Amino acid sequence: VLQKYDSDEGMPVPSACHCKQLCLDHVDEGCASWSFWREADSAWSEAGTPRTRTVCFLLTQDFSGASTGAHPDWTSGGVDLVLRDLNGRTSATAGQEFELTVRGVGFPVESTKQRLKVVPFDGHCGSLIPREVTRMSCSNPYICHPPPVSATARSATWRPKIF
Repeated sequence: VLQKYDSDEGMPVPSACHCKQLCLDHVDEGCASWSFWREADSAWSEAGTPRTRTVCFLLTQDFSGASTGAHPDWTSGGVDLVLRDLNGRTSATAGQEFELTVRGVGFPVESTKQRLKVVPFDGHCGSLIPREVTRMSCSNPYICHPPPVSATARSATWRPKIF
């Protein structure tokens, strides 16, 4: 557990959305997933009104909804895709394969859904791939192939080639 916010300890978090935002705020410290617990119980209140307790856990483990069961008092999830850095060359040598690794959190579990596009230095997302780049193609300006050669929940690597 990276951090715990408990309303009984003076650190209330009002909703699951707020808990997720706290995780995003702490992504640089390692937050990759979160769990929010909310309980309302009238037996705890002297006035007979519901007493609500909330707890938000910020976690360093990657979220896997398949490994948890549903529970009405809990809401959990991962952060959306947050790109942290590109580990690779910023230039390439003609005729040589090079490796580009994108790192972050919240990468799709299915690596076949991840894509990368190499564009000219002064280009933008809609730019054509330079003709010198091989092992990469696009069916339209925003859908490119192939998927990465390796991928985890925290990175994806491609090996394009420049001729």
